[in-house]
Amino acid sequence: MEQTQTTNGQEAPHALTYEAETLSVLCQLAAGLFRHVLDGAAADRLAAIDLQDGEGDFVMEEEDCAAGMRLMQGFCAGPDRAASLLAASNDFHDLFVGPHKLLAAPWSSVYLDKGGMIFGPTALQVRDFFTQQGFEIPEGTREPSDHIAYEWQFVADMQKAAVEAWSGNDEAKARACIAVLDDFVARYLSPWAEEFLALVSDNAATDFYRGLSLFSHGLWQLEKNFLKVCIDNALEIQ
Repeated sequence: MEQTQTTNGQEAPHALTYEAETLSVLCQLAAGLFRHVLDGAAADRLAAIDLQDGEGDFVMEEEDCAAGMRLMQGFCAGPDRAASLLAASNDFHDLFVGPHKLLAAPWSSVYLDKGGMIFGPTALQVRDFFTQQGFEIPEGTREPSDHIAYEWQFVADMQKAAVEAWSGNDEAKARACIAVLDDFVARYLSPWAEEFLALVSDNAATDFYRGLSLFSHGLWQLEKNFLKVCIDNALEIQ
């Protein structure tokens, strides 16, 4: 198979290593932005990202990713930082936290379980899936495991594990990581991700969360394409 360089300079025996590394970083970025209120440090990091007009960058060549990132960057670079952060905080709480009815509930059980309950059967299934893979959510059991941020973080971690396996020339372990990831996405993320992102887009009061929704939608398309190529390739080489 084609040899590609990993970010640490080692040879990896898989042509998708760069894509996996990049998607892992961006899934982790999205996870943090869906879990925590935007603060000044995060705004500065986003505003400093060099988009390079999408040239040679498979992420920024995805139209939704590019448009969403530009919206977020424009918001973060606004002239009144204090007012922008306050608006983002209000939007975050209205969308994901409350105390009023949430405009875009961030838990899969709300979309997949009868009655739209939080901490429903799906949340318990996701928790068990995470436990089987040795993944622990950062906040223990205080937050349902099926929060969109934790599901994105799991995707990021499994892709990182696949990259490490490819870098160590362990193709079997890499395929196992991708198989676990593909199973998780099919069962617990695909059935609700686009509905959730549409709710964020439709109900967001700021360009920041409209941009995050758009960026995440593009990232989601890239993720599905990545997994399809990985699974198709695995079938070919087994």
